[in-house]
Amino acid sequence: MIRNLLIASVVFNSILVAVVVGLLPFFLFLSAVLNVAAGFYIAALIKELRQYNLDFVDILNTCNDLRNHIEEVHEMEMFYGEPVLQGLIDHTKRATEEMEFYLDKYSDSSEEENIDDQKEKEE
Repeated sequence: MIRNLLIASVVFNSILVAVVVGLLPFFLFLSAVLNVAAGFYIAALIKELRQYNLDFVDILNTCNDLRNHIEEVHEMEMFYGEPVLQGLIDHTKRATEEMEFYLDKYSDSSEEENIDDQKEKEE
């Protein structure tokens, strides 16, 4: 409801500006409105990107936990040297390294610092 009123207000004010002062101020007004809208849109995209980054970190942490658990099982006397478990450990390590590569590739430096702080807290 409020959004519709805001849109109606912008439309009526733009018509008023165009009629009262001419087309040049109307286009300046239109430019200002579009810049503000683009700013809000960019802020929403950045917020969503940060959430994706945090979700990816959670997935990476889960993969690391799985790798550690498999290594613990592999170290047990009963399973020590089991080739199937060793293959699973190697596969999990490769998957984790690939996830870390993409995390480094698509995250900015401030996010990486937060991720490193989070990893240190977990250890």
